[in-house]
Amino acid sequence: MTFDNTSDTRPLVLVLGCGISGLSCATRLLELHGAARLRVRILAAEADAYRTTSYGCGGLWMPFHIDPVDQVRVWARQTYERLLREAAAEGGDGGGGGLDASGVGLFYGGKLLTAAPAADGGDLPYWREDVRDFCVITRAEWQTHRQHIDGTNRAMPCACRRPAAQLEALHFPDGYTHAISWLTAVVNMPVYITRLVERFKALGGEFAAPSTSDGQGAASPTTSPQFHSFEEVLTQYAAQEPLDRVLLIHTTGLGARELCRDHQVRPARGILLRVRRPVHCFLQAEGGPLGTATHPTYIIPRNGQMSSCGGTVLLDDDAAAYRHGGAGDGEPLNDTDRAIRDDIHRRCALLLPSVFAHTTSGDIAEVWWDGLRPVRDGGVRLEWERRPLPAEEGRRAGATVHVVHNYGHGGGGVTVSWGCANACAELVRQALKLG
Repeated sequence: MTFDNTSDTRPLVLVLGCGISGLSCATRLLELHGAARLRVRILAAEADAYRTTSYGCGGLWMPFHIDPVDQVRVWARQTYERLLREAAAEGGDGGGGGLDASGVGLFYGGKLLTAAPAADGGDLPYWREDVRDFCVITRAEWQTHRQHIDGTNRAMPCACRRPAAQLEALHFPDGYTHAISWLTAVVNMPVYITRLVERFKALGGEFAAPSTSDGQGAASPTTSPQFHSFEEVLTQYAAQEPLDRVLLIHTTGLGARELCRDHQVRPARGILLRVRRPVHCFLQAEGGPLGTATHPTYIIPRNGQMSSCGGTVLLDDDAAAYRHGGAGDGEPLNDTDRAIRDDIHRRCALLLPSVFAHTTSGDIAEVWWDGLRPVRDGGVRLEWERRPLPAEEGRRAGATVHVVHNYGHGGGGVTVSWGCANACAELVRQALKLG
């Protein structure tokens, strides 16, 4: 795709990456400044947005394997507030309707604990004051509630005095005595990405598919476009632009390993199943008999017909990156993958037996999905730099280009997406002096 920029004096923002981070950054810029003041292009074919890790992830709002805490808390809170507004606008009441309409639903549920939290709350989530209805519920309180269910969403006559819907969302398998519970947002990523693409275009944003002479940089059926240097990007997409009005937003995730030579970025393989069993809650166990740090157990609503069940956090395992397979979709699972699938099903059947205990993995496994979380040892990199460019014909010595980096979100890309987009938009405003 080519663009005639000869008479256009608007600053040009080129977005590298078309997952949730790239899409939210690009969309937020246009929401704030408008296409009349700014050109915003995502350097990918539109179809590539549907081939990203974001598109297949579970979509649960919960900070997970992401640092630094002080910044993540701000970004996550802003994202939470936006998702709640979007869900409310489309009737996302926790019944699954929001997941199918806006792509956002609101659900109660919780994370199971093997012991009571410390009395000073020091081991409770740092974000607990930023969400609605956060509380600690004991197994005894939950059992008492089950004796007083009256089918309403009113506070029940039990010790914790929580809404019935919040208590009914929980289940306590053997080995768990407490749970932290809150109202969270769950994002149905296929619906949400589709709506976000349409909103970006409606605001005046453009997709620009990569052009290569040898095919090495073209998008494959399962990967987004790969860029090898920022100089390559400028040559292809901004060769005739004054550098002081060009800015690159870098959201390539694992692509930063090559693009920035950032070896702090590491893949953490996540595996989940899509199952033909709808749920109206979210549950997670990371410790105790059902979960470990590398094999947490979770169940998340997907839409009105399906749920997402997992999972794994396999650091530095990228051998099977972005492979989609399973029943009726892609290549057959090998023995190792079948063992992982069966283990996930076994754990989820114990976590929520009312839904999964009487099925087999062969009955319910509709899609096997894995993707790579872009974990970064130094935490999220979100900063603006004036990146030096190599001297070449037609370019003055000491030339630089504005780059805003936004990558390394680990398992929290959806959770911090809009907060990071706000932060990036502010850096763009400063860099391009947008006022």
